Amino acid sequence: MKRLFPAALSAASLLLSAAQLHAADFVVGLGYTDFGSNEPPNTRVLSLEAHGDSFHDIGQVAISPMLVFTVHDGGDYYAGIGLSGRYDLKNDWFIEGSFAPGIYLPDNDATDLGHHLEFRSVLGVGYQINDDNAISVALTHRSNGGISDRNPGVDTVEFRWRKSF
Repeated sequence: MKRLFPAALSAASLLLSAAQLHAADFVVGLGYTDFGSNEPPNTRVLSLEAHGDSFHDIGQVAISPMLVFTVHDGGDYYAGIGLSGRYDLKNDWFIEGSFAPGIYLPDNDATDLGHHLEFRSVLGVGYQINDDNAISVALTHRSNGGISDRNPGVDTVEFRWRKSF
C-alpha cells in the first residue's frame, strides 16, 4: 500500500495533463485482482482512465480514444493506450468495453505475466446517474495474447466512477 499513493499521484498528474488534450471523461476504478495463485500477490487495484471525445460510431456504439494507468498495491504497474466503446441501453443503463495494448511492469515473479507487452480488455455494465456522473461494475482481463510462452493472464473486478466534462 506504501507504493499505491505515490503511483496514484503520478498517474493522476499524467491524466490531468491528458485533460488538456480535451478528455471527455475520466474514469476511476477500484478493484481486486486475482493472479490465480495461492501465494499472496492478489491485490487491490486503482485504475485511472482518460477518454477522448467519440470519433466514430459502429452501429449504436460510440468509439473513443483512451489512456489508462493501473497500479496494484503490491507495486505492479500498467500503462496503455487504446479504444473504448459505450452502448446506451434504456433507462440510463449502459454497457462499456475497451481494449488497450500497453506496458506492464511486475513487482515480483509471482505477478509476472510473461511479457512487458500486455493487452487489457474491459467489459462492464453501468448506470448514468446524471449528465456528468456514472457508475459501473466491470471485469478487466490482461494477457500477452500468447506472444510469450508464459501467459497466465490476470483478472480484475472493478467498481468504477465516470466523470464527464
